[in-house]
Amino acid sequence: MICQGCFRASARPLCKACFADLRPAPDRLLGGRVRAIAAFDHTGVAASLMHGMKYRGLRTILDLAIPLVAARLEPGLTFVSVPRVWSRYLRYGIDPAEETARSLAAATSGRVARLIKRPIHASRRAGAERRPGPGRFHARSGLQGSYVIVDDVLTTGATVIAAMQALLPGRTAMVVTVTSARQVSSLFMRGAGGHNEHSRSDLSGDGG
Repeated sequence: MICQGCFRASARPLCKACFADLRPAPDRLLGGRVRAIAAFDHTGVAASLMHGMKYRGLRTILDLAIPLVAARLEPGLTFVSVPRVWSRYLRYGIDPAEETARSLAAATSGRVARLIKRPIHASRRAGAERRPGPGRFHARSGLQGSYVIVDDVLTTGATVIAAMQALLPGRTAMVVTVTSARQVSSLFMRGAGGHNEHSRSDLSGDGG
């Protein structure tokens, strides 16, 4: 077996050294009101594993993240994924946010609601994929209740803010991502004083 972090021989999908590199992410507040949960900081091995999921369909990061995130959620929530644009979805054959939402729903007895329409295409920034900005997402009709928005990575916060706007103010109860960048824009983190409920022991389980 090959470690998905360093691509060396390993008895597990992630070797002990790469496993030790994972950093649990703290809870944050977006706009001072919406709780944002992520399993890992988007750095080092976690960022590499996320890249593997987005562009090669590898689920290692998701398999590690779901138990940690699910433990911080109440059962029976409704998850709404931020859809990957059609051009990327057809090219890579995976929508990481949708896969994350499905896995969270299965782990927490929740459900998935496809309430945000998948955009056709988004412009590309040099060296990085960019999602449509605020106003570019459109929600389907018949919105009721509140939802948990799910994306793969929280970086500047612009993408999830656009999704929140599409679902109308007050509809978003929480934001959940697999990884979260430390440099999330302060514009979306007013009042951030989040905490991290998990110690390194919560990530145990890799024997090689």
